[in-house]
Amino acid sequence: MIFPDYNATEDKWIMANATLFDSQLIDCSYPISGGYGRGPRYSYYFLVFFAVVVRRQTWIVSVALASVMTFSGVAIIHAISLAAMRTQLVPTYVLENYEVILVGGRSSNGSWVSSTPENWLEFGLWLPVLPMAWDSDGDAVLAIVGVAFLIITPMQTWSKTFKNSEGKAVLLLWSLLLLAGMICALVNEAYITVWTFPQLRFCPLHQNETLPMTNGGAESVGGVWDRESRYHWNDTVSKYFSKSTGKLSTLCIYPCFETEWPLRDSTEIIAHVGANAISTTTAYYIIFAVYVIVFSSGLSSLTIFLVNTYASASLLRIKNFSYLKKQWDEVFRSRPIFCRNTARRAEMALYISWLQLVNIYAKILSPIAPVSFVVYAEWILWYDQPGENFRHVGQWGPLVATALVAIAAAVDHFRPEFMNFVDMLVSRYQR
Repeated sequence: MIFPDYNATEDKWIMANATLFDSQLIDCSYPISGGYGRGPRYSYYFLVFFAVVVRRQTWIVSVALASVMTFSGVAIIHAISLAAMRTQLVPTYVLENYEVILVGGRSSNGSWVSSTPENWLEFGLWLPVLPMAWDSDGDAVLAIVGVAFLIITPMQTWSKTFKNSEGKAVLLLWSLLLLAGMICALVNEAYITVWTFPQLRFCPLHQNETLPMTNGGAESVGGVWDRESRYHWNDTVSKYFSKSTGKLSTLCIYPCFETEWPLRDSTEIIAHVGANAISTTTAYYIIFAVYVIVFSSGLSSLTIFLVNTYASASLLRIKNFSYLKKQWDEVFRSRPIFCRNTARRAEMALYISWLQLVNIYAKILSPIAPVSFVVYAEWILWYDQPGENFRHVGQWGPLVATALVAIAAAVDHFRPEFMNFVDMLVSRYQR
């Protein structure tokens, strides 16, 4: 346990008889990029829903599916980048030799001793300083890639665009990319959950700046760390707030502002008080549940693809056990190598049971999975710091574009009625 036991107020100010400065536990993160904001995400969800539920294959459905594929494709590349560079969030040298700071009391020997309630009076309260700022885009990427991945099974079940499209090779490639992107997004999310540590800010006694606070290119206070001294930030903060320097500062110090992340600019970092949405244990359970859903969806999609490719009838047309057995008998007769096992009946029973489970998942549970995932993802994203709001064109613009697509789809669907209406108007005008 890197962080010792400590007492804190409701606003997470450390209660430790501070003499030079007050310390507060905060979160530091990069805001969600404008391209992943609520407007683009909501438009994306609508297009996903539209591409799945519309039964008739039309040009407007193909356009919607192409938009879903391109938007999720960008998120896939981003997910791969996040997973590849995730260890730079918490470099190994920071964990192996993390810094400490005396936030309360006095140390009798001036050296760090692992703090416990029993030794605070003698050695003071020392807290670790592990400067970092996580990228909130990881949550948005997981939402976008996850929804696209989880709709593959429903699209295989319902969408004529998916089953009848001449570009099946492109759709298959997209599915494989989604699998890679989903794995990378989950790896990045799990890494952040495990290795993200609370951040600290240090303020003058009984004075502080209102949060959230943006870095904005503030001048460096900590300077360059030699990666060896554990007391670098302890000495820096003590000198900064010491009255002996003759310039007691009225500004707070944010160590996380002096970190770097290859995919973002450090001036974007936002310091804010954490929301305590869920406990760490609950987060682990949720991530495990997401893994189960993703694994189930992937196996179901693969099974449906194999049956539709190698069996003479689609799994989705199966009505009963005997019909399913007949189709798989044809598969085994065409491939004798699979039938040499003496326990052929047991194998057949196993295959039939498995395919029936897949059939149930595809028709009943697969529509629920993406909806549940969206609810979970948007709940997590609700606590992330937004980069833009709906006053920015980057957020309301995609919604307007989606509305235009919906209008075009409605006109296309009611084309005969619409043309009759136009003809009626023209005839009245000619009179």
